[in-house]
Amino acid sequence: MRVRILQVFTFLLCLLPLTAQAGYKYVHAEGEYMIELPDAPTADTIWAHKVRVPYLDTPPKFGNVGEYVTFRRVDPDTGDVFDVEIKFIKAPRAFLASLKVPEIQEHLRRELKELRLHNEKMDVSVGSDTLKWGIYSGFSVNEHNEKLYNIVHFLVGQESMTIVKVRFGIINKTYGEYYKTLANSIKFLGR
Repeated sequence: MRVRILQVFTFLLCLLPLTAQAGYKYVHAEGEYMIELPDAPTADTIWAHKVRVPYLDTPPKFGNVGEYVTFRRVDPDTGDVFDVEIKFIKAPRAFLASLKVPEIQEHLRRELKELRLHNEKMDVSVGSDTLKWGIYSGFSVNEHNEKLYNIVHFLVGQESMTIVKVRFGIINKTYGEYYKTLANSIKFLGR
């Protein structure tokens, strides 16, 4: 009898709708900000001797200076895309402390310079010590005449910068929820 009850209970559990799983929490091993993505991204190390290191005026000549992370989700029915690019860059504290609001604004504009944005919005906040946050957003239209939402988060910590660039079609409600979760998940963890 107990076996039969267990079988029926197991069967009923299988009929229940699955709840959404928690996303993937991205934070570089030397990073200071955590960002939640819908799933695990791909990542490549930024080596100082192999590529031009973004943002830094005088980058180190050798070694690991950061990470380039990408995540892409494509809706198989509509072709809608949810794209995320994250750049994690280690930087000297003096450089981070010297970053001023106009420089952060310029970095934000540079991230989306290839797009003709409409309804642009920009906000930069300065916290204590080296902590600074900037957001730049706007709408664009792709080659299929679909409206896209584009946003860049520029996050300055005590020993690094994290730049999060997101793009998705505004009609896709799921992708809107993905972004909402990502934006609400950004947390400064410190070191």
